[in-house]
Amino acid sequence: DLEDMKADLDEDEYQTLKDETTEQLKEFQAFLEKSNAGDMTLIDDINRMKLAIQSAISEAFKTPEVIRFFAQRQPDQLRSKLQEYHRDFKLNKMTKEAFEVKQREVLLALQKLGEKLSAEEEEMIKAYQATSSKQFE
Repeated sequence: DLEDMKADLDEDEYQTLKDETTEQLKEFQAFLEKSNAGDMTLIDDINRMKLAIQSAISEAFKTPEVIRFFAQRQPDQLRSKLQEYHRDFKLNKMTKEAFEVKQREVLLALQKLGEKLSAEEEEMIKAYQATSSKQFE
């Protein structure tokens, strides 16, 4: 509390701190009045950012498990999922197209988590990105 510290401060320091505190309280009061009046632009901006992030994650990652592993920052589980996809593809439990989509999804998640990728995995991502950019041309 500023009043408790008054004895430890010289008059100029005390007055400066008091003025700053008063100004901050006035700004906070104005914010509260705006909020009560229905001006929720700050909250709307935060919600808009959250929706944009959710949308970006949903667009990049379609498989619920990949989304969960990415959100929980679990690269080992992502690697296990990738191995599972390889196995399923080799056992003809998955089409080539489905395998490629899921493989890209996991590799992109690993890349976004900053995991070290093999040269082959890096090439797959580059090929995917080249294909994706051609679709928008």
